Amino acid sequence: MTTSDQYRDSEQLLLALAEQLKLPLMHISQHIELAKMGKEVRYEHIESVADMALHLIDSYLLSRQLSQAQAELQFEPVSISSVLQGAAERLDKIAQEYSCDIELHLSGRYAPVMGHRKSLEAAMVSLGYSFIEAQQESGVRKPRLVLGAHKSRWGIVAGTYGNHKELTNDMFQRAKLLHGRARQSLPTFGHSSSAGIFVADSLFAAMSGKLHVSHHSKLSGLAVTLAPNPQLILV
Repeated sequence: MTTSDQYRDSEQLLLALAEQLKLPLMHISQHIELAKMGKEVRYEHIESVADMALHLIDSYLLSRQLSQAQAELQFEPVSISSVLQGAAERLDKIAQEYSCDIELHLSGRYAPVMGHRKSLEAAMVSLGYSFIEAQQESGVRKPRLVLGAHKSRWGIVAGTYGNHKELTNDMFQRAKLLHGRARQSLPTFGHSSSAGIFVADSLFAAMSGKLHVSHHSKLSGLAVTLAPNPQLILV
């Protein structure tokens, strides 16, 4: 990828992020107005949406740092089970606000994967946030977010899944071209810019990973395929 391509991608991601941040800021502003009128304010909601907004900003900044220092990025053996567990804990509050159940699907034993733990967890949280928000907007009766992993012939597939049967690879590839240019680049994910998805994609790209459409337990979602550490494969 040329320097101009990297700059364009970074600019598009920043525009998508700016569009995404309007929603939590609007929520906070509305609660402030309620407080001024002496009405009851749900401070837990303000805390949750503000936390996710800060997470998206931090993850965007991390993706830029990793992209610039890709040659010096140090990979290490990482437990994917631990990463998904950490992401689930981080997403718990915002999931409760949107009445969304979080499930971990980690059947079997997995060898450690080679990666950058902080970036992997940040990417999974960003993905999860977009999935939670999308299901809330679509009016799904019982929204659920599944953080899951399974083995494939190429490695360990880890990602986030929900009720998005219409999600396809073609749709996702078009969305990657449109994000930052269109307010709603991924129609199946509601009216937001789905910036969390593209922040995650940027983080995975910095680790030479590729976000792709995946299926798990009859659910559709987005995942990355990670290579196990050949020296630590479990028997």
